[in-house]
Order: sequence, then structure tokens, then C-alpha cells
Amino acid sequence: MKVVAYIGSVLLATGVMVGAGFLLVLTTPRDGRWLIFLAFFAVTTFIYGPLILGSISAFWDTTVSADSRSYFRRYLFGVGIAEGLGVVAIIVYSVVVGAPIWLPILFIVLAAGLFAAGLAVGRSLIRHELAHPRPVTAWVPVSRREVGRKIAIIAITFVVFLLAGLALFLLLGRGDSHRIGETAVEVSLAVEFAFIAAGFACVMCSLSINRRLRATGGGDLGRMRRYMKLVLRRKPIELEESERVGAARYAAMVSYALAFQLGFIGLLYAGILIQQIQSLTYRRSSSLNVALIVLLVAILVWAIPLTIHRIVLARRYAREHADLLTAEAPAPAPVAE
Repeated sequence: MKVVAYIGSVLLATGVMVGAGFLLVLTTPRDGRWLIFLAFFAVTTFIYGPLILGSISAFWDTTVSADSRSYFRRYLFGVGIAEGLGVVAIIVYSVVVGAPIWLPILFIVLAAGLFAAGLAVGRSLIRHELAHPRPVTAWVPVSRREVGRKIAIIAITFVVFLLAGLALFLLLGRGDSHRIGETAVEVSLAVEFAFIAAGFACVMCSLSINRRLRATGGGDLGRMRRYMKLVLRRKPIELEESERVGAARYAAMVSYALAFQLGFIGLLYAGILIQQIQSLTYRRSSSLNVALIVLLVAILVWAIPLTIHRIVLARRYAREHADLLTAEAPAPAPVAE
């Protein structure tokens, strides 16, 4: 259920983002395009703020401890501030460029609806999971064979969807040479299709790793935040003796989780970038295409070095505390407060 919800939310967010971009371009006077970045900032906060909030609510039990509740309130406050700034940005944008009065109202209603939906869906998913817990199993490290098998699945997915896309678009191209009859266009469509499919295969392959990662902290968001600060930021965090095993296991698991997360973002964004570049090359270009390309490239330039740095830190911590990985003491269980 979580997999369907996650994939559906990503597709919905991408679709709403693209649709909102087209709507902004169509309703904004040409002499007001210079301020369109304000509108894109607003739309981004309206869509991805609730998406992040819903993901946290669905993956973690935010009520299991005082720390969990405290951290979740911080996330909630942060998303609320971002949403408020987005409301101000879309109103200023609409007034300055003379956009239709219904435009800011539509986006503000969208923001409120997505915020409520993100919280409702996330909490519903975590309640369902807590009501149907998985059997507790012993902690098992990620092996090279397991990683190789997952990479093979992702590569096979890419090849299968690439071949299927080539066959499909070449077949369609026969009937309309002006639309997709050019070989370069057909190939780019198939490659785009394959990148996006491989990205979602990356998500599917990382599910077992993410479950084991969460288990290192007993599903306690507060405890996992302490692990993250200690392992990925190297901040001096005081841990209980029983938590030291959990922190070492967290370090051993999170490097793989981050690698698959980076793979998903890279593959998905590669597909979207090919789509936007294709639009600029073979169709009439627009400021939306350029803005989206710049945004995606900026995210990748920021995310790739940061994620690689954190993977290096996690592996270093795991090596430094390798003796704890085989310790008999289990990771601490959550304690309700």
C-alpha cells in the first residue's frame, strides 16, 4: 500500500507541477514573465511541502516518544512557514503582473488541500502498518550479492522498457512522420521512458533496505534523528549504551539507502530533463521548459555532492564501529511515553 501511495504521490506531484507551470505561462502577461520565479517558488512549496510531510507521517510513528513528537512538530512548523511564504509570493506575483483574481485563489486552495491530504494519507498509512506489524527478524547487513541483484533488476528494467519504448514509438511513428517519425525523437522518447521506469524500479529495490534502516531505531523518529546527526553530520551526540549498536547498524544501512535514493532522483530527473530538452529542440520553446531544466539541474548539483559526502561519512562510521555490528545486544525498542 505504501509503495502505491509513494509512487502515486510522486507522479501526482510531478503532474501538478507541470500543469501549474503551463497554467502560469498561459495566464501571465508577457511583460510580467520576469517575476515568474515567485510563482514557481510558491507552487513548489505548495506541492513538495505536503509531500515531505506525508512521507514522514507514513514512514515514522511520530507519537512513539517525546523526541518523535518534538521533531515532527518542527517539521510541521517548517512546512507551515514555507506554505505561508508561498501564499505571500503568489499574491505578490498576481498583483504585480496583473494575473486573473482566480489564479492565487486556486493555488491557495490547492495548497490547503494538499497539506490536509498529505497529513491524512500519511497518518492513515502508519496506522495501518502499526495495526498489521511485520514479524520481527534478526538484523542482517546488506551484502554485495544483494546489492548486485538489485542493480541487475534496475538495469534489466531499463533495458526492457527501452526496447519496449523503441518498439512502441517506432510503430506509432509510422503513422505520423511529422509528429514522432524522426528517429532521434523516437529514441529520446524511449530513453526517457526507460529512465523513469528504472527510477521507480530503484524505489522498489530499496524498500527492504529502508525497512531495515528504520528498524535500527525501532521506528522512533527522534532516535533516528540522533543517529543521523551523529553519523551523517558528525555532531557530538550522547547515546545510551544500548543505542550504540543501533547507531552502528544505522550507519551500515543508511549508506545503501542513500545510494538508492540518489539513484532514484538521478534516473527520474534524467528522464524529465530529456523530455524538456526534447521540447526545446523539436517544439516551440517556452520559459517553463527553461525554468524546469534550471531547477532540475540545480537540485542535482546540490543533491549529488551532499549525498555522496554523507555516504562516505556513514561508511566511515560503520568501519570505525564494526565491532558493534556483530554485537549480541539488539537495537533498542521504542518506548511509548
